[in-house]
Amino acid sequence: MKSQKVHYLDIEGLAINGLLRKADLIDCEIKPKIRRSKIIVETFDGKIFETECIDYERIVRIWIVIKHYEKWGRDIVIKGLEEKPVKEEDLEKS
Repeated sequence: MKSQKVHYLDIEGLAINGLLRKADLIDCEIKPKIRRSKIIVETFDGKIFETECIDYERIVRIWIVIKHYEKWGRDIVIKGLEEKPVKEEDLEKS
């Protein structure tokens, strides 16, 4: 499947909402004193998104945030489901 280029903030949004199946940090270019990388993610519905290649020192910080957001997003979704009791009348309405 072809990937779509997006801003890293869009990927952060997907991560915090628990919508990412996987996320990878990939090197685009490695030369003496120059390293550029990008983030490629896949959502649960199979869509693939990637950032542009930017300096490694910058993208690695974004990568760390996305990895934290992935974990927090799963925790928020799971805890949200566990804490909301299902009422019998809600089931009958659907």
